[in-house]
Amino acid sequence: MQKTSNRGLRLLIGIPMVIVVMSVLPSCSSYHYQRFEEGVFEGTLVLKWIRPNRFIYEPDPDNPLTFTRADGQAITPGRMPTDGGSIPRLLWSIPPYSPWGYAPGYIIHDWVFNAHRCGDETFTFEESALILGDAIKTLMENGCAPRNKFGAYTIFEAVRTPFARSAWEDGNCQIDTLSMADVEEAEVIAVISFDSTSPQALSNAQGECTF
Repeated sequence: MQKTSNRGLRLLIGIPMVIVVMSVLPSCSSYHYQRFEEGVFEGTLVLKWIRPNRFIYEPDPDNPLTFTRADGQAITPGRMPTDGGSIPRLLWSIPPYSPWGYAPGYIIHDWVFNAHRCGDETFTFEESALILGDAIKTLMENGCAPRNKFGAYTIFEAVRTPFARSAWEDGNCQIDTLSMADVEEAEVIAVISFDSTSPQALSNAQGECTF
């Protein structure tokens, strides 16, 4: 039986708990959503499949995915294993909680999380959650995903629970765990490109969103 990852475990417990709490405080989601700051996505997201529930984010060598925060700080993920949002399967049918619904944001957050666990001290735990909130808001406000303030806020809260902090502090570095065989045999299953030449646009099977 496959073990639940640390990050999956924290969301398995965290998201349902946050949903219950926040359902009685709907005004909180709007308040905190306003505090998230829009950034800019650029580059290309390439997702590869290795085997069931095992994926690789592969940076495009010429145009890697980059998220630039409102303060100008740019985050460019490197190659890493990923499972998207690590959303519990029982929540996948609820629109805000698809593990790939905010894929560019989840990749950015995965990288920040993994980089920290590999010794990078650029961001704090609190900043890692804000970066995900900023990234999701950026997707929503530019037509890349339906605007769902409650969904954005519950995800933000889920990745800053004590369970998430434990995974941040005690999790293992996964950036260098990929074998060359995995990388070479992995099959490209999704390519999402942000076109910065026109106004910046995200092109995928569902259409375009602009920044």
